[in-house]
Amino acid sequence: IGTDVTATVWNMGTGAAVDATVTFQDDNGWSETVVLPLVEVGAVDSATVEWTPQSSGTHSFTVTVNASNEDVIVPSFQTDFDQTDNYANLAILVLTLPDLQVEDIAGYNPASGLPVYTGFEVTVGVDYYMYVKLNNTGGSTAYNVTLVLVLDGIDVVAQVLNLNITSGGSVELVVNCPFISDIGTHTISAVVDPDDVIPEPDDTNNVDEFTFEVVPPSAYISVSAPVTDLVIKKDTDISVEGWVKEVGTDRGIEGVHLVLTLEDEDGNQVGVEQYTVSKGLGRIFDSFTIPLDIVCGKDYTFQVATNETYVLDERVNVVSKECVEQFPFWLLLLIIAIIIVVVVAIAITAYIRIFGLGKLVECGECGAFIPEDSTACPKCGVQFETETAKCSNCQAWVPLSVKECPECGVEFATGEVEMEDYKAKMRMQYDEVKGKVKKEAEAQLGKALTDEEFEGWWKTQVTFVTFENWLKQEEDMRKMGSKPCPSCGTLNSVTAPICHKCGSPMVEEEKPRRPSKEPPEEKPTEEVPPKERAAAPPPAKPGEQPPPTAAPAAVQPVPKKTLPTVERPVPKKVVKKPVVEGKPTVVPKKVARRPEEEEGSGEP
Repeated sequence: IGTDVTATVWNMGTGAAVDATVTFQDDNGWSETVVLPLVEVGAVDSATVEWTPQSSGTHSFTVTVNASNEDVIVPSFQTDFDQTDNYANLAILVLTLPDLQVEDIAGYNPASGLPVYTGFEVTVGVDYYMYVKLNNTGGSTAYNVTLVLVLDGIDVVAQVLNLNITSGGSVELVVNCPFISDIGTHTISAVVDPDDVIPEPDDTNNVDEFTFEVVPPSAYISVSAPVTDLVIKKDTDISVEGWVKEVGTDRGIEGVHLVLTLEDEDGNQVGVEQYTVSKGLGRIFDSFTIPLDIVCGKDYTFQVATNETYVLDERVNVVSKECVEQFPFWLLLLIIAIIIVVVVAIAITAYIRIFGLGKLVECGECGAFIPEDSTACPKCGVQFETETAKCSNCQAWVPLSVKECPECGVEFATGEVEMEDYKAKMRMQYDEVKGKVKKEAEAQLGKALTDEEFEGWWKTQVTFVTFENWLKQEEDMRKMGSKPCPSCGTLNSVTAPICHKCGSPMVEEEKPRRPSKEPPEEKPTEEVPPKERAAAPPPAKPGEQPPPTAAPAAVQPVPKKTLPTVERPVPKKVVKKPVVEGKPTVVPKKVARRPEEEEGSGEP
């Protein structure tokens, strides 16, 4: 191949060199001349030619320079006055081109560290190694050499870069190749300098190939589900789980086609076979439907197999001991529908009983809240009149059209309210009673009380009553009658121990008794009810002794049969209140006469 040869010319004279000629010659008769137009005094110039040697070995190379100065006017400067240094000799060694070749390619066994030329087998899905040996039979070193391995003439599976192979030298390589998925015969080719970058005298020896077999592994199927002696039922799905693994390494093998079957005790297939494929890492994950024609009480064998001869089958014994038929789906839906209907009916009934679909009124006999259109009270059984009703205050029978009781003067409210509004109004009345007691407590204690302080104080007093007990007393007053408070005259229930308005004890005046000869036993001082405090003497002035006070009489419950008959109690005035739209008020239901109160009994 050609190469550049350069000669450097230096003008050491006193005049400029014009059209100096530089001549290159080798020992084979080749020559070439280059003209330098002008070389000034003391200047340096160069001339370059391309030389292609005709043979290898050492060659003699000569370079000669000559300055004629024919265009110079002054004759004394027309020639070079010293030509002894106008030439140079050079010995050049000419080498031959590199010649790369693939000397050897074979399989490689990492365990023995030796190449395998015959009987080399690669397991499907497993990486493998190839052995390659490269030579350079040329006369010069080959630099940056590339080697590639091509599978079946199509896919480049490996590549080695930047190899330097000296003249007459060789390189041995072990190349790692990725796994092959296809079982069968395959060919791998080793190609050196595939892009033809390095000039060589012969490129035909740059390729070699090797043929080998890709074989399946020795594998087995491992099943974790179904488990042994699993009880099966017809037309149900069972889970199928497991792995396809390589013998010895337990490496999972992916892509193995599997057949799922069920056999009876005689080895006959029951139902149809089903199919699945091993997934990543050889995992088996699927389901199998038990056929309809299995016989209860027999043993069966569940099998996971494959058509690949290198994979061992797996068999699991299952049984059908429990001959329980699958619960019919339509019957399950029917039961669910019945349950829903029953729940809805119960919910509607409960809603009607608690809230009602219409308006609620109060039974004038027992005080229960019942639907407006009821003809009889479901609690006490009283029959309702349509023309007359009983006054809830004095129990007199009055026409429905009147707006106030002609006997006691109680004014009837109109409209109905819900139970919540009724309790809210009763709560307001209860709070009014509490407010009065609180004011009296603050006057007695001489300081303002918070709600918490008042509650703590009131619980220690005999006048204390909870809202529930107070409400019960109010309702008992409607049911069982009432009697006036001996202090304020307010009507209270016959069972009330104290007046719900002023807090005074609801006890009858005791007849004077003969005093006992023995002095009464001293008792701890108790808090005096508000009304008794009002009747107590004023506190003593500073420096004076307070006057003695009598201990309050103990409050005793009065049996119902001993209550005095109140012929004409003082009626509690009932004030009509406007009915707020959307928030009707509860009205005592006007009650018909009792079953024993027949017409002609003398009552209106």
